[in-house]
Amino acid sequence: MDLFKPWEELRGRHPESLRWVLEGYGGDARAERAWGHGARRNTGRYRSPDRRRRCPHPIAGDPCRPQDNPARIEGVGDVQAKIDELQAELDALRRQLKASESAHEIFRVLFEHSSDAHLIFDQTGIIDCNHAAIAMLACQDKAEVLRLHPAVLSPERQPDGRLSMEKSVEMDGLARIHGYHRFEWTHRRMNGELFPVEVTLTPVTLASGGALLVVWHELTEIKARENELIAQLEVIREQKQEILRMSMPVIEVGEGLLMVPVLGALDEQALKGLIEPVLMAIGRRGASTLIIDLTGLRDAEGATALHLARLLAAIGLLGVQGIIVGLRAQTARAFVEAEAPLQGVPVYATMREALARTRQARRKTRRGRALARR
Repeated sequence: MDLFKPWEELRGRHPESLRWVLEGYGGDARAERAWGHGARRNTGRYRSPDRRRRCPHPIAGDPCRPQDNPARIEGVGDVQAKIDELQAELDALRRQLKASESAHEIFRVLFEHSSDAHLIFDQTGIIDCNHAAIAMLACQDKAEVLRLHPAVLSPERQPDGRLSMEKSVEMDGLARIHGYHRFEWTHRRMNGELFPVEVTLTPVTLASGGALLVVWHELTEIKARENELIAQLEVIREQKQEILRMSMPVIEVGEGLLMVPVLGALDEQALKGLIEPVLMAIGRRGASTLIIDLTGLRDAEGATALHLARLLAAIGLLGVQGIIVGLRAQTARAFVEAEAPLQGVPVYATMREALARTRQARRKTRRGRALARR
């Protein structure tokens, strides 16, 4: 489609331009060629033959001018809309890039300055670490850490006896299944020292592919404190045992006659601890009678009654007669509710009565033996 007006239209509608062209080109033929040449170059004005002057009269109705060509105006609007759209996309990308750079900076600060060791592993080994990891492994610099093979970071076996290589594969698999995995592990520094850590494995995706973000929280101080507490608890347990032994001493009150006074509350552990020393004292002293004084017993429960009944049954198997003294109402109720067997066990109100009855029974036994010899 010819977008330019024909030469004849120039003659009829643009006399000023026609006169300028004719004067400049010296005739209709040359002027018509100049018109066509100017049209092909999409110019709105036309130069003189010496190319030093332009036509001072714009060609009205020239389709090269946007105001005279609605289609061209519409095209310009579409282009401007596209430019605005691209500019908006560019601005959005710039904002995203700025946010990404800010997030990356925050990550690097957290990564580098964390007190926990952070390492990134991929299929080739360690590809990055922070300053805490360098110090924790007793390395000189990051380059030394990056040269290490993961196998040298652990002893051959973990405290549970499993091979470190075998168990590490299992831990990596659990992290990929659940999105992360936290567990305790024993690692090794480059000076050979073993140290416990809490490990957190988190699968991540880098531009180069999949990787594992590994965080080590050292537990050396915590474990040392735990060991101290365990030792303290053991001391407390031994002291408690000694207190119980002193509160329930096995006392020899006569030939072949032992007595155990029970003072205060008596829990299950204390009763279990009473059986062994009683049996040892019976064997060592050749006792034939054991008096259990419950006058000082407080807060008796069913479990207390059952353990006392077991103690009486145990000494009965050794041929020793058990006697209970000072049985109060609450203690008697505990024996009944627990259905603890007391058949054949003498029960006396006071220690005086128990000793008198026991001595009387022994005198009768001696007389009987003397008569038997005669």
